[in-house]
Amino acid sequence: MVYKPKNINFKKAEAAAEAAKKSYGTKKVADSYDPWTIEDNKDYELESKKIIEIAKKYGNHNNKTLLDIGCGTGTHLSYLEKHYDCTGLDPFESMLRVARKKLKKTKLIKGDMRYFNLKKKFDVIISLYSVISYSGTYSVFKKVLKNIYNHLNEGGILIIDPFFQKEPGKKGDKYWLYNEPKKWIKIMSDIGFEAKFYKTKFLDNPKKGLYIAIKR
Repeated sequence: MVYKPKNINFKKAEAAAEAAKKSYGTKKVADSYDPWTIEDNKDYELESKKIIEIAKKYGNHNNKTLLDIGCGTGTHLSYLEKHYDCTGLDPFESMLRVARKKLKKTKLIKGDMRYFNLKKKFDVIISLYSVISYSGTYSVFKKVLKNIYNHLNEGGILIIDPFFQKEPGKKGDKYWLYNEPKKWIKIMSDIGFEAKFYKTKFLDNPKKGLYIAIKR
């Protein structure tokens, strides 16, 4: 079921979605995405192992189900599906087409993070590679987080990876939300999460980190 929250100006958010579509939504990009990230030295296996460790340390004790929002070509899920009952959500069929070729057990759904409704709750929800920053505005960002909150089991954990700095001259910059730890943590706390910023050394940028938010 698809729904759009009322009283929200989606104009900028729609522009953000369009910018994402131009960047990631074409067959050409989807087909070249994996080779490009490998060339960029992105270590999906290491990142997936760390995600599992973080979820075990901070999340609930069940940790049986996982949702990847903005799963792309499904490379993280190819490792995670060995440990969880996984679901992948992505707005682009071109990306999901590639993901289907490599995933054996994961359920893949075409959908938008702003207004998806899967009628199911998860123990772990992840959104990596700065997908969450395509919310476009803080009002939409809050709606996305509330929707995620409603899809988590009690004690479930949300792990997200934001944009950390602007990339001058790159199309779509003005539509992205950039990392503001105090502001992001307050928003998450107001929704009901117990949130913290977790500095890491395993992402592609050593100055990066992840937000960890627990549903209490």
